[in-house]
Amino acid sequence: MKRAQCTPRGAVMQFVLEANQNERNMASKLRDQLTEQEAKHALVARDKKAAEQSSFLELVNLRCILDRSLHENIVIRLHNN
Repeated sequence: MKRAQCTPRGAVMQFVLEANQNERNMASKLRDQLTEQEAKHALVARDKKAAEQSSFLELVNLRCILDRSLHENIVIRLHNN
């Protein structure tokens, strides 16, 4: 390729090839950055969903405890009457 650089056409072709390579490198870097951002967003979304599910399960557990307690109170009252 060095011999081609000696001619004006060769120099232009070399410039175009380097510009194309630089453009591909930039595109690759941008794609990597987007992929990284998408991964971060996915982790945040996953953590948020896990927190929501955890809160829901806590509410279900509380509901079960309350139901059990209410049932026990009803049974105790029935036995006392």
